[in-house]
Amino acid sequence: MARLLKSVLIIFSFLFLCATVVFAEDITITTYYPSPYGSYNALQTNRLGVGDNNADGVLNSSDVPGTNGDVWVSGHITMGYQIVTVVIPNTYSIGWYTCDCPAGKRVLGGACSGTGVAYTYIDGGGAGFHCYKNDQWGANWQIQAVCANML
Repeated sequence: MARLLKSVLIIFSFLFLCATVVFAEDITITTYYPSPYGSYNALQTNRLGVGDNNADGVLNSSDVPGTNGDVWVSGHITMGYQIVTVVIPNTYSIGWYTCDCPAGKRVLGGACSGTGVAYTYIDGGGAGFHCYKNDQWGANWQIQAVCANML
């Protein structure tokens, strides 16, 4: 009888161990640091890459600059901007005309429309966009500057 009980116990133990292996499951826990939806008071880094900067379709370490202090951004940065327009009616004079940005903003670019636009430039401080009119035709003339918040 003891032998029969011992055999039954061994068989049940063997079946229990086999069932445990058969019904085993894997559990994977993924954690993110920092949290993808977190709120931060301060963030500091030596190098920063935003987006797929090398256009290979994969986000990896090759999208981060190799030099400390560099920032690479794939796409556009919105800093807050405004378009300033200066209309100069019946412009018969040849010369430079300027469209200045408000205080605290600098020129990102601009455009001149009308006849006789020969040269354009942004002044050294970035405060104004300048156009040179090189003919005396008097149609309305317009200068636009795209002004962004200074960083």
